[in-house]
Order: sequence, then structure tokens, then C-alpha cells
Amino acid sequence: MADIDDLGKAKEEEYFLRKERELLDRLRSAATEVERRRQLGEALSGVDDEIVPLLAELGVADVLAVIHLVPLVQVAWADGQISAIERDKILGLARLRGLAQGSAGFTALEKILATQPPASFFSTSLGIIRSLLAGNAQGAAQETQELEGLMTEIATSSGGILGFGSISPEERAAIRQVVGELSKERAEQVQQNIHPVV
Repeated sequence: MADIDDLGKAKEEEYFLRKERELLDRLRSAATEVERRRQLGEALSGVDDEIVPLLAELGVADVLAVIHLVPLVQVAWADGQISAIERDKILGLARLRGLAQGSAGFTALEKILATQPPASFFSTSLGIIRSLLAGNAQGAAQETQELEGLMTEIATSSGGILGFGSISPEERAAIRQVVGELSKERAEQVQQNIHPVV
């Protein structure tokens, strides 16, 4: 009888220990998320407060390294498919920007290269880029020029004769849209500097 009682107590203790571990894991996970958001907020100090939830919504921990690659993904998906060459080039650029394979940002990037995200994902990302560049007309101009060159490189990497030189109409339209949106932001900044809003 004592053995049955001991066995029952042992199972009860095991149950409560397991529940305690689960609770600790949940608390640690919540603390990690709070810390991640705090670090993201620090990294984006000076940026509109509404931008941080948008970034968290994207589920990308290495957001500053990833977000500027999203327009390249948008151009690659513009014709409805991503070639292995386009995918490899984008992932290569991610590595050059310091994203380690297996990191949250790299994994998120692989995910959006494997499965086409909705158009709203691209528009939200572009809005984030615009917000990050707000107030820095020179930086915005440089970023737009660099992005345009990289998007063109992605678009030409798998098109045309033997895979080089041709940009599909859909890719061309995606490039124009991204450049237009970022240029519009610069034009608005210049206009505000000339005629400040009272």
C-alpha cells in the first residue's frame, strides 16, 4: 500500500514539476518577446511609434537587415515565380548584410522566397522603409538609387537569352512602383522643407 501511495505522490510531484516548467517556459518566452520589442524600439529611436508594431507584425527579428531586401523579393515575385538564380542572389545579399543562415531574419527571408506573400506584405514593408528614411533626403536618395540597381540586377539575372539581359513587364512595373514610392517620399520632404506645415 505504501508503494502505491509513494507512486501516486511521485506522479503528482512530476505533474506539478512539469506544469511549473511549462509556466517558466511561457514566462521566459514572454520576457524574450518584450526584450525583442524593446531592442527594436531602441534600434528605431526617432522613428514614428506606430512603426514598431508593424515591424513586429512582420515577424522578422533582424528587421533592419531584412526590410531593405523585401523590394528585391517583390521584384523577383513580380512575374509570379522566383528562379533559383534570383533566390540565390537575394540570399547572398542577405549574408553580405550580416544575416547568418539559421537566424530569424534569414529564415523569414527564405520563407518569403519560397511562398509568395500577399501584396499587403510588400506595401507594408515599403511603408516601413519610407518611415525609416523619413527626414533624411540624402540617405533616401542614396537608398532608392541602390535599391533600383539591386532590383534591376535581380530582374535581369534570370531573364532574356541564356538567362541574362531581359526584364519582364511585371518586374519593370514593380521596380517603377518601389522607386516611385520612395521618390514620392523625397518629394514630400523637399516640399515640406520649402513650405513647412504650420
